[in-house]
Amino acid sequence: MHTRELLTTLKMCNIHADEVWNETHKPVQRRSTIKQWMNMSKHDRSARSIDGVMTYNTYLVRTTRHFQIVQGDFYLDNHNPDPILFSDLKNGKRQRMEGVHRLFIPDGMQVKIPDEANKAQHDWYRYRRKAKALARNLDITLDPDHEYDEGDFGTVWTYMSDKHEDIYGDPWDDEHYCHGWKDVFIRLTEERARRVRLDLIAHKNN
Repeated sequence: MHTRELLTTLKMCNIHADEVWNETHKPVQRRSTIKQWMNMSKHDRSARSIDGVMTYNTYLVRTTRHFQIVQGDFYLDNHNPDPILFSDLKNGKRQRMEGVHRLFIPDGMQVKIPDEANKAQHDWYRYRRKAKALARNLDITLDPDHEYDEGDFGTVWTYMSDKHEDIYGDPWDDEHYCHGWKDVFIRLTEERARRVRLDLIAHKNN
């Protein structure tokens, strides 16, 4: 996702952003690392009292790799979805900076989830993405009958590769179809677990 798309998405949720740091004009190797920025921004990241409540600024940090969220001394990103102390971060402290936005919610507003995000198609899209990734990992062919623009899917057929069928057998016999991508994802998750069990049994027997 590009920065503009992310900021637009945040604004749709009533989360606004002010850019407070930008190093994109510098060659990558001359930019600050995220560790250096954390040291330089220590004062701005310190807790402050607002109406008697201690609070912190929240920052969206852009590096050459991806986005991160920083609040106080805590850090999270897609590799660390639960906040951790930046000092405990094992990898990534040398990422080169691109820019920083301070995130805030304007007075009188609350965070909201846009209607677009609540559409059912996001569920099938997520299951389709996960199912296809799992199918590649398991060497299973997926053959959907048809697709509708609204996101509802008909029958999806699942086929083992000859190689893996020789090793693990065909778990579905004559029932190679599923109704929708959620069922496909569940089926493939169960198949992955079945293969693990068979591998363990084979290992013990050897």
